[in-house]
Amino acid sequence: MKKKVSLWMAACLITSAVFTGCEKKSEDEPTLTKPVITFKDNVKEGQSPVTISATIVSDFDLKSVKVEKIFTDAANNEVVETITSFPNNPKELLYEREFTIPDGLVKMDVKITAVNVKDLSTEVIFTVTGVISITQADVVNVMAEAMAGWEVDGSFPEEFTIKGIVFTRAQMFGYAAQTLININSGQTASLSLLDIGACSEPDLDDYTTAIISRGALVDAVTRQLTYGGNNGVWANYASFGTYQGTPYTDEHGPYQGRFGFNRALVCLARILSEYSASGSLPATIIADYKQIAPYAPPVAGTFTREQLATAIAAAYTAAFDGSGNNIMPDVITVNGTDLSKMEYLYAAARLLLYINEDNSANIAVLTYLMPENPANDTYDVSTISVVNGAENGANTEDLINVVNRQIAFVTNKAAGNGYFSNYVSYTRGENAVYFSLNRTLVCLARAIAFYVANSTLPATVSTEYLPPVTTTIEQFMEAYVTILDDWEASGEAGSRSITNDFTKEANYVVYTKGNCFEAACRIIQAFDTNTELTLNDPLPNLSDFATSANPTIENSAPLTTPNDEGAEITMLINMVGRQLTYASANGSFANQVNYTLNQAAGYGGYCSLDRGMLIIARLFKHILDNDISENFKTTLIGVKVPADLQ
Repeated sequence: MKKKVSLWMAACLITSAVFTGCEKKSEDEPTLTKPVITFKDNVKEGQSPVTISATIVSDFDLKSVKVEKIFTDAANNEVVETITSFPNNPKELLYEREFTIPDGLVKMDVKITAVNVKDLSTEVIFTVTGVISITQADVVNVMAEAMAGWEVDGSFPEEFTIKGIVFTRAQMFGYAAQTLININSGQTASLSLLDIGACSEPDLDDYTTAIISRGALVDAVTRQLTYGGNNGVWANYASFGTYQGTPYTDEHGPYQGRFGFNRALVCLARILSEYSASGSLPATIIADYKQIAPYAPPVAGTFTREQLATAIAAAYTAAFDGSGNNIMPDVITVNGTDLSKMEYLYAAARLLLYINEDNSANIAVLTYLMPENPANDTYDVSTISVVNGAENGANTEDLINVVNRQIAFVTNKAAGNGYFSNYVSYTRGENAVYFSLNRTLVCLARAIAFYVANSTLPATVSTEYLPPVTTTIEQFMEAYVTILDDWEASGEAGSRSITNDFTKEANYVVYTKGNCFEAACRIIQAFDTNTELTLNDPLPNLSDFATSANPTIENSAPLTTPNDEGAEITMLINMVGRQLTYASANGSFANQVNYTLNQAAGYGGYCSLDRGMLIIARLFKHILDNDISENFKTTLIGVKVPADLQ
């Protein structure tokens, strides 16, 4: 049995050897390998012009070596040469050639592909970098093209391509800003690709002026360049008007509002587009940057001059004859048709123009819209001319000028687009005063009432338009606490603010920011000095102090409160007393109040004017929400309200 097994195993081993051990690979058959390409000194990139030196080695004869230029835009790719003859050594090639990147491009790849006779291939890349050379003409052309697209459908590119290079909005803004400044100064200077990033809120914008001049746009982008150079990002906006300490103005101004980054970019495209078409920069351009459908006002009715004049004069007389409430009605009836306040305001504006022009045609009354804040008013003269008023910059200060500007605004798609303006402005030195829409309506009705009685327009009319009322503390508080809503709506937590040009209306009286802060301070002061004070008492007399120039400054040391629990009435009494003392001596409030020297126990840092405004608003809200109507100081002891600024 053992012998049989051994023989069987031996047979198996012999059989295995036949099928495995006897197979042997031919020593003459070579291993298949790809060509090897190495750059001199292993350098794989260089700045144009650059000589590329590469050695191609193959175990098998070379079949071809192809050299190509590769660009971001594949349409520009180019085969430089294809080498198929290798007379010196079919297994080796030293390739050397100078390459220059096309003008204006920043990157070009040189691809070398080697293929041997076994059809095995290797490819390598050498990157050539170039110096960006973008000219003013390049920028003008691409911005004119962008503007042409905007004119069609309101779209504006996110990216711009020049000479095959793709630029972002942030990069294009830098080029366009430099180009405008150079053209405006008569220079043809080289442009730099600025290392300035995109801003966080490019549509943060409340610019209200329908146009912007060449000079104002140059001023805005110059300030943007300064900000971007200092901070590494573009600013969300450049400020004009009351946002500025010293407002920029020129013969086409004044200008008002935050001129947002996206608006500035579109305006750069618009002014450079006009330059492209005419060869010169225009004096002004429209400042809109969002395409919107034009408002089509419905026709409320068509009336004769006499019908409108009679109805408007009657409404004025009823309101202002001494027995009325000095408030124009919300609706008047003309020949059986009810007209809203905005409709008969438009009718009064057209009627005044027709009377002045001796135009006897009927008037189609159009339905336009009420603006957000028609009570925004700081006008400072007790009378105004009806026609031929004194020159005021590019305007004349008279009612005809007021209504012409309001009609131009409401009918301009880029300005009001159906909404009247809150006001028209007139200059006072370096500042502006606002002639509100509410004042306009009363003055128009007053002039028309005079015309109905005397068959001629008056030379001047009184600008008084507010009813003789006394605002109570409660009425003022109710208006004042809406500052908190404005603050909440101004941005996300950590970036909120209060503007310097806001107004609040309480009982038909309009209060500026300075008025609001003064009134709030005097109320807090009265809490301390008048134990009989109630919410029904009249608002304390105001001295019309101005707000501070920098109401958020806190010397890098924001106010701290005891245990971070909030501010109390005792601290507010201290703060308002010091602010009122400062304002009495200087005519305006201080930027901040110092608490670093224990001026109020437990408090530290500085309390800016805006922080003080917000703290008082929160305290007033507590009073209103909890129906506190007397004994204020005693009742409020221990109440803590947030002291947040942003």
